[in-house]
Amino acid sequence: MGFSDLISAAALLLSVLALFLSTLSGWHEKRRTIRGQLSEVLRQLAEVMIEQQETQHEGLNDPGYAARLAPAYGQQQRFLIQQAKYLAGQIPALVTSVEWSAIAYFNALTGDLLAADSYYCRAVRVAPDANYQLSSIVAYAWFLFTQRRFEEARELYKKGLSAVRLNDNYTRYQKGSTSLYWGQNEREFAQANILSQQVFEAAAAEFNGIDIEAARDAALRDLAAARQAPGAAQAITRIPQRRDRFDADELA
Repeated sequence: MGFSDLISAAALLLSVLALFLSTLSGWHEKRRTIRGQLSEVLRQLAEVMIEQQETQHEGLNDPGYAARLAPAYGQQQRFLIQQAKYLAGQIPALVTSVEWSAIAYFNALTGDLLAADSYYCRAVRVAPDANYQLSSIVAYAWFLFTQRRFEEARELYKKGLSAVRLNDNYTRYQKGSTSLYWGQNEREFAQANILSQQVFEAAAAEFNGIDIEAARDAALRDLAAARQAPGAAQAITRIPQRRDRFDADELA
């Protein structure tokens, strides 16, 4: 093979490599674009749900007003949910457990219970660690309680709580919050008041183990409110998203 042939072969190789890299770059860019579209669709879904609730509240004195708008809201929600499912299906490896739970929740609210169950299962399955899995389990267990699948929900809670083995402040807060939600589910959906109080006591034990006073006091206040009033857990202080941010200011 002559020198010119080597040059030609090298040029061809470089051309093929450049084409491959260009194609790969375009593929990654397309996936990033779809990822952004999915986030936007989920944001729009949340806004539509909130707007519908506000409309229902504002229309208390005129029930017909909210009823007339309900079909439009329903159509918009169904369109966005289908779009979210399509986009997530294009990039399943890039969809987080939190987003799968969100898709499941929106399906549950619009009555597609089979799809909701499937997406909740997926959220639990793809969670990157035991802490994220516990958050997904809280969402899925709520759904199971609403469907009166009590034993399945209880087993799920037990499995999630037993999988988290650390004893730091973040873990205690998350496990306590999980038990708080479990207790409310037992009381409100299963009317299992004795079991509910037992689970609340487990939540108190976890919260009392937090050695940051402001965080501990805030968690115990949330627990006291939840034990007194149905639905109080909806206002529970948010769970910190990062361990290194679990400090007194996070829950003050």
